[in-house]
Amino acid sequence: MSTLYVSPHPDAFPSLRALIAARYGEAGEGPGWGGAHPRICLQPPPTSRTPFPPPRLPALEQGPGGLWVWGATAVAQLLWPAGLGGPGGSRAAVLVQQWVSYADTELIPAACGATLPALGLRSSAQDPQAVLGALGRALSPLEEWLRLHTYLAGEAPTLADLAAVTALLLPFRY
Repeated sequence: MSTLYVSPHPDAFPSLRALIAARYGEAGEGPGWGGAHPRICLQPPPTSRTPFPPPRLPALEQGPGGLWVWGATAVAQLLWPAGLGGPGGSRAAVLVQQWVSYADTELIPAACGATLPALGLRSSAQDPQAVLGALGRALSPLEEWLRLHTYLAGEAPTLADLAAVTALLLPFRY
């Protein structure tokens, strides 16, 4: 049996990305890696069982002594239903990677920059208009693309859509 280790914090967007991918896999054709749906564990994995230093959450252990994968993108790719991320090398697969990378490098920093001061987790010395402007600039390419397309890559939800949505949960919630 596989185990998915996630953060117990409800706003941990990396863990949310993995949990949504796992849930979407249950509703669809199953995980892309062909295994059984994982058991969810709301704590870090025991360090005695990991083949390397303690992984970042989320982490997926594919059976005892099996494959270990950690990080939101890698875990979500394994759990996403087979066929919904676009076949390797296809235009859709390239777009998925592009938008996942954009979410990780542009949307998440801008979203956190705009939200964390409001939660008291970062200094409020920054100009509120400047951090909101940075978020607006990060959203601009997303908005332009979605004017003409229903989804970020292809004709169905993909990991690209999941990455963008989970990256933007904090500012839309708070």
